[in-house]
Amino acid sequence: MSKPEISAKEGLKRLYSNLSFAPLVFHDSSEHGYIGTHLIERSIALLAPELRGDFLDVGCGTQPYRPYFSHVRKITACDFDAKRGDVDFACPADKVPLPDSSMDSILCTEVLEHVPDPLAVWKEFNRLLRPGGKVLLTTPMYWPPHELPYDFFRYPEHGLRNLIDNSGFRLLSIIPRGGPLAFGSPSGLIAI
Repeated sequence: MSKPEISAKEGLKRLYSNLSFAPLVFHDSSEHGYIGTHLIERSIALLAPELRGDFLDVGCGTQPYRPYFSHVRKITACDFDAKRGDVDFACPADKVPLPDSSMDSILCTEVLEHVPDPLAVWKEFNRLLRPGGKVLLTTPMYWPPHELPYDFFRYPEHGLRNLIDNSGFRLLSIIPRGGPLAFGSPSGLIAI
């Protein structure tokens, strides 16, 4: 039996309940995006135990969150540009060269805003996952333009819900990035 969806309010409570959280990824506190990147990592740390088995990190770059997934069976890493980090292969997020139903879990952080067809990415994730597989995805609702010219979208909660519903997933959890200082953007969500 699957768990019921966790509300954004409950997600925020869970996110901030661990007062002893110590980030594994170094974020320069003088950086303009410090609050946002800290909250992304905090969300990943909270939700990482939900992912299991054969694990795919899509748009992984340097794989900064890899330490949170030491419990998975096998990690496969891909990015659209192999020069961005230590990847197993390069590919666009909507055309991953792996067989159908070959993954148990997918991590995709701060990638969806950079693809011209986000629904195609969600459908690709659905194709790749085995039954009961999960996606942990982070994406901004607000963030300054970056990685131009590949910066296409920002996602309010209902926009993400629409993509999830239209790709055959069911939302289990969504955690806002946290209040007005971080512009309330979705930070972590889990979908099956």
